[in-house]
Formats: sequence, C-alpha cells, structure tokens
Amino acid sequence: MGDPAPTFTATDQDGHLWKSSDWIGKKYLIVYFYPAAMTGGCTKQACAFRDDVDKLKLKDAVVVGVSGYAPEDLKVFQQTYELNFDLLADYNGMIAKAFGVPMTVS
Repeated sequence: MGDPAPTFTATDQDGHLWKSSDWIGKKYLIVYFYPAAMTGGCTKQACAFRDDVDKLKLKDAVVVGVSGYAPEDLKVFQQTYELNFDLLADYNGMIAKAFGVPMTVS
C-alpha cells in the first residue's frame, strides 16, 4: 500500500466547507485534480466520473474533483455537465502540493 492520503479542507462549488476527514475511514475517497474546466480532457475526465458514480457508490467510493477555480466557476462547470459529485476550490494549490500534484501544465 502507498502512503495515507493527506487530510485537507476546501470550499466546494456551493461555498460550503468540505473536509476530507468527514470521509476518510468511512468511504473510499477518490480525489482527482484537473487544471482547466470546460476543456476537452478535463471535461471528458469529469464526465467519466459522472457516468460511473453509481458503480463507484456500489464500491463505497466517493469522488471529489479539485481545481484552482473559484466556487462560482466550479458551480458553472458542475451544472453545465450535470456533475453529480463535489468540486473543490484549491485557490493556493496547497491541496495539490500535499498530494504531490504539479501546479503547471507543460
């Protein structure tokens, strides 16, 4: 097994505080990072999670997407593609850094 996932808090698409500690140890937590909403790759990835969310729930898993966008922008992305999971604002990149995710796309 790998290292334990870091715990973190963030603001979700509705402006609410979201805490990983509410999920860790209770569900499998799938945290994915995306650099640019409304782009081909990131949208495809989000929609794939959306389409598989029922299968993931059967496996006791919860999906959460993390990006540098503001909550109101996350909400637009969520509504536009009918995403059925939370999106989190990582304004300063601290969540990405905790997971070892690079902040720039080359």
